Amino acid sequence: MVTATSDVTGLPIRTKAKTDSYDAGWEALFNKSPVPLGEDTRPKDSTKRGLSSACVEEEWDCRK
Repeated sequence: MVTATSDVTGLPIRTKAKTDSYDAGWEALFNKSPVPLGEDTRPKDSTKRGLSSACVEEEWDCRK
């Protein structure tokens, strides 16, 4: 088996085996459902919802 060596130092390059925490981090980063083209994942601000800057938004509890 041929070992990879660093061009700068001439020492062999060694890597570690992957762990469960590495696998969990990889899954969290790269296995997300794809966002459709043109869609935004951030919450929409008032301008994107079609409201003018002069509008005052209020939170009403409609369950009462």
